[in-house]
Formats: sequence, C-alpha cells, structure tokens
Amino acid sequence: MKPLRDIFWGFILLFFTINFGVGLAKVVILPPFVGYLMILSATGRLKPIAKHFRKIDFPLVALSIFSLITFVLSLMGIPIANQVDPVSILLILISDGIYLWMMYLMFYGLRDVAAAAGNAEYSTQFTDLFPFYVIFRVIIGIGLLIFPTLTILALIANFILHIVFLVRLSRFSKIPLEFTVDPDDVDPASFIE
Repeated sequence: MKPLRDIFWGFILLFFTINFGVGLAKVVILPPFVGYLMILSATGRLKPIAKHFRKIDFPLVALSIFSLITFVLSLMGIPIANQVDPVSILLILISDGIYLWMMYLMFYGLRDVAAAAGNAEYSTQFTDLFPFYVIFRVIIGIGLLIFPTLTILALIANFILHIVFLVRLSRFSKIPLEFTVDPDDVDPASFIE
C-alpha cells in the first residue's frame, strides 16, 4: 500500500540522517524535515480510514518547522541540540513532547488502518511499542542532564526500538489491504501504486 510505504521511507529519513561536520557547522544530507513532510503527505491520504491520522497534521507540521529551523541554524554554525542553556533545553523538551504526541497518533493511526482492513493480527503490533518510546525518551531526557552513561544505554535501546518499528512497518506496508472507502472522501488511486 503506497501511503504506508511512503510513511516507511519518511521514517527512514527521520531516523537515519547523515551529518558532515566542519567546525561548529554541520551539513545535513537528507534533513529530518523532509521525512516529516513525506509522512504528512502519506497520512493525509489515509485520513478517511484512520481517525488518528486526522489529528496528526499539527505535530507533523510543528516538527517539520522545528527541524527546518534547526537545520538552517546548524548550517550557520548555531547548533541548538548541543547547547545546555535553559532555552535550548526547553525547546528540546517541547519538541520531544510533540514528537511523542506524533508517535502516539502514528501508532494508533496504523492500528486504525489495520482495523479498517480487517487485519486484527496487525492492529496492536504498533500500539504496544508506544510505552517503550515514552520510557526511553524520558530516560534520555533525564539522562542528558544527570546520568550520561544511562543516556547511552537508552539511546542504544531507542535505536533498536526504531529498527523494530521500521521492520514492522515494512512488513505491514507489503500486505495487500482491502478497504471500503467512500469515493467522495478520497481518490482511490492514492492507495495504489
């Protein structure tokens, strides 16, 4: 299903950015905001069958804008993520909160897609990951300030969790799904290749 594959590739761009550093400035190949915009486009095509995707626009747009701003600032040699001043920490915490909100809507939106297709087997395979995302994000956030060693372990666990999510999403996107969609709500061609 094309929108699910587009979501998969959007997350690939989010999770695996390539950075080249030169002094304080860094050049980002495949910046995350491109991934957010890809996901935004794909979830828009799934809104008629997934009620949680009807609410995902704001967090995706907010994360795209934040990502674009940090991308531009990093090109100018002003990295937000490496700062320990209160404003940078607050911005990072806010973006993490919006990211968790987006992931919540993503997991439950994927559950909605599976349920609409009558595929109960896949309906909880994403939602059971969400508590782990919250736990690791909290550990990473606290660990950055207090326990740097714990942060490294949480980052490794978070990376593994992202891989598990991508594998599940990849498998899910290859399953032929059949929906009953009102033709007035959506262009049926948006679901196929």
